[in-house]
Order: sequence, then structure tokens, then C-alpha cells
Amino acid sequence: MDLFNTRSVTFEQPTAMLRACHGKVKRFCSQLHALPDYLQQHGYNTVAEQAVAQIRHYFNVAAPLHHQDEEEDFFPLLLQYAPEAKALIQVLESEHQSLHSSWDLLNQHLASLADGTPLNLEL
Repeated sequence: MDLFNTRSVTFEQPTAMLRACHGKVKRFCSQLHALPDYLQQHGYNTVAEQAVAQIRHYFNVAAPLHHQDEEEDFFPLLLQYAPEAKALIQVLESEHQSLHSSWDLLNQHLASLADGTPLNLEL
């Protein structure tokens, strides 16, 4: 029993690692979704600043590396065993590009919060 849910995945469990990364993406997206209401109620305080820093760090560092791992390692291996997945993988690779472009714009908005610029999520 892992009382504090401290189990972490390793490279020996690559699909579990991919799922864990996707779980982090969902968690950070939930934080982003809650951010406008939080800012409206509390302003850009220390809590918001720390949350934004964590979100920006994850999507600027870990997420691109995750996509790179998928595209360079996971997808080619998957295609060896399931060549019929090629069309779906192409869609995912296209979505990666779209996500990176969208993130670049949102990242600029998040960075400007420290300067007192209101958050604009109408992208």
C-alpha cells in the first residue's frame, strides 16, 4: 500500500510514463481553466504567481520533450507493430504542432500577468 501515492513510473514502463505525462497535462489544464476566476477573486497574488510559474515550466519544458519522445520513440515503435495506426499518428503529430502554436500565444499572455496585464483567454 502506498499511503501517499508516491509511486512514480520509470522508463522501464514507457506507456505508464506516457499516461502519467498526460495526467499532468490534464491537471495543468484544469489549473488554467480555473485561473481566470481565481484572478478575478484574488488578483495576481503569490498563489497565482506560483501556479502560473509551474504551468509555464511544464508546458515550456516537459510537454515539448514528451511530444518529442512520442514522435521519435513511441510512434515509430508503434508503427512496427500496428502499421494501421499511421493515419492516427499523423493526426497526433499535426495536433502536436497546433498545440505548440496555441501554447506559444497563451504563454505570452501568462508571462504578461506579472506586469499587471489582464489575462485574455479568448485566443
